[in-house]
Amino acid sequence: MASEPVQRRLQFVLDAYKKYPNDNVTLCYFGMANEVFIVPTKEGKYVLKNCFKSNTRELVSNEVALIEHLNLHGCPTPAIVADKTGSPFLEFDGSYYVMTEFVPDMTYNWESDIPAKAHRETVHALADFHKASRNFNEPYPGLRVQFLDMAACRSWLQDLKEQIETADKSRESVVKMARLLPKLIALACKLEDEISTLDLTVLEKCYIHGDMHCFNLFYDQDGNYTGVIDFDFSRYDHRLTDIYWSSRIFFFRELRKKYSREELNSEDFDVPQAIVEQILYDNWQMIVSEYRKTSGLTAEELLLIHLFVEAVPLYIVRFFNLTNSEEECLKHLDWFEWELSRLERDSQVLQVVIKRVLDELDSK
Repeated sequence: MASEPVQRRLQFVLDAYKKYPNDNVTLCYFGMANEVFIVPTKEGKYVLKNCFKSNTRELVSNEVALIEHLNLHGCPTPAIVADKTGSPFLEFDGSYYVMTEFVPDMTYNWESDIPAKAHRETVHALADFHKASRNFNEPYPGLRVQFLDMAACRSWLQDLKEQIETADKSRESVVKMARLLPKLIALACKLEDEISTLDLTVLEKCYIHGDMHCFNLFYDQDGNYTGVIDFDFSRYDHRLTDIYWSSRIFFFRELRKKYSREELNSEDFDVPQAIVEQILYDNWQMIVSEYRKTSGLTAEELLLIHLFVEAVPLYIVRFFNLTNSEEECLKHLDWFEWELSRLERDSQVLQVVIKRVLDELDSK
């Protein structure tokens, strides 16, 4: 164990599950959304998650209900292990814990070489997830903000503005965010006005995963996905939110095959437009083709993709929190500024690519 307090905490939690380690408990992940431990016992291994993102009784109730629903409707995910009282989660000292069965199948990490099949399987998993979750009714609805909810976004930005006004101005992150906020508020107002003129009923809604990529999947030896994990951003929303978010990860993974991290991070380097368009075209042809093998995905829906491109900075800005370290705040601000700087170009290029993909696929 990393420290005595962690050891004592885990002893209590594991006792509540009646799971007693016969070897070292290992911390296999620690991040913004959760910390995850592998717990070896004589009965086998288990996975214990301390939920940072689903950090209320209502949110964690939604998550465990979703896991149980998915397993009943054709989208496999590690099964919930109840505590000794039969509860699907445990509350201890202000934290919420969820235990699941350990899955020995293959996983990828951010340093892995990702084969093309893994991206195709990610799309299959997305389609399976959306199909399975269409009739899921979360126990506590509306706890997470939807991607295109600009009214909620403006309200959040206004709250942040008030925090910034009274925050310590000696912090560089406070000064930078004060300069950035007017741009974000203007973007939210612009997008809200545009949305008000459109018929969004063509956009299908369901319970989405929120962060589907090959690192949140298990695979068998043939590279077929066998299970989905990580529901910290799951919510009722437009399914195109999920599809577009995954497409971004595909895009950046393909860029990394062509350029070094140093090149991509350089302020003087710009990826040639022809390369950008070709990667986007290949990705979206694959995404639309593979998704349609499971569920319909109409041209009318896809032609509204630009809304999701433009909403990205307004979604990721919610990761900003003044209680985080100054280093983390500044990294987030660099990310927000970078996204804003490429917004118009990304939106225009992707609209052209989507039309080209649809023209070719729908003409066959």
